[in-house]
Amino acid sequence: MHVESFSIMELTEQAKQVLAAVRDGRGEWLNRKQIAQNLGRVRINPSDVAILDMLAAAGLIESRKAKTPAPSGIRMEHRAVLDE
Repeated sequence: MHVESFSIMELTEQAKQVLAAVRDGRGEWLNRKQIAQNLGRVRINPSDVAILDMLAAAGLIESRKAKTPAPSGIRMEHRAVLDE
């Protein structure tokens, strides 16, 4: 699978805001509700979900599925890739 690399300068304003919201978690795993709160919203919208997927594909964040007691049984969590 080919993954495009992105520089921060190439991201849209919305993508930069979503990335900043994930980075506000300081490396902790955040669910989508927490990311929405960091964006000053109640929930994220479908374009934010697509941006999270793109950021993960570009290696700027990590994403995982976590078990939850919700009817779906899973939730997505995201965290910033920390510079080492």
